[in-house]
Amino acid sequence: MTTRKLLTTFTLVLVIFKTNGQTPKHYFKVVDSIVLAETTSKYLQTKLDTLKSKYIPSRSSFSLSFDRDIDFVFRHHRLTVELNFERFQIDLLTRNDTIYARTIRHYYNPFEMDKTTLAFDSSFSFEKVNEYLTQRNKFYKSQKTLKDLIREMSEYRVFAFYCGDGSPLTEEGKQIKEIAAEGKTDTLFQMLQSICVETQAYGVSGFKILETNGYPIASDVSKIIKRIKKRNSETVTCSGCITGLIRKIYSKK
Repeated sequence: MTTRKLLTTFTLVLVIFKTNGQTPKHYFKVVDSIVLAETTSKYLQTKLDTLKSKYIPSRSSFSLSFDRDIDFVFRHHRLTVELNFERFQIDLLTRNDTIYARTIRHYYNPFEMDKTTLAFDSSFSFEKVNEYLTQRNKFYKSQKTLKDLIREMSEYRVFAFYCGDGSPLTEEGKQIKEIAAEGKTDTLFQMLQSICVETQAYGVSGFKILETNGYPIASDVSKIIKRIKKRNSETVTCSGCITGLIRKIYSKK
């Protein structure tokens, strides 16, 4: 792109922001105030869906990316909001639709999240969140904290072992294959312990490679893998050049 085109594009963006009298911080505050005010996912989604009508229709939207089971009657909801040029990813930890923990992230590209965006949880819900983490840590033999929950719940990750024509291994697929070849079961087990469903899926794939190669899988590991497969949570995947697809990846067998 030439210098003139760059200047033109930059000027156009400035004009749009000046015309609307808004800044990225303004949009974050708008979304943030609504997310903080609501205590159930249902009403939060309604408020965010209504909000889009106040901005440029062609550049504003709301969607529920997924509502997935993450064990012990708790669920992970991911909502995506776009207001004019500004996009937000909102992640919720819920039980019976009541929100117990939440994060809001401002981004331009889901793989390049704004690291300055604040993550937060509701103080009134700490007891329930702690209950969830205690149950989960006991089953997964982990030591996850609230900080881990917030970080792993809001992580944007795609599960893709193969990609494109001829189904070559993705970079992640190559890494898992190397980890399995080196017998790094501790690394794979840490993936199974993750709150991020996509990370768990990579761990399951790694142990599958080991099992196929005749490596004995410990009973406690098999128990966790069985739980993950039976739960069969919606997973962010890709197909060829199309990324961000949401689907269940385990068969019913």
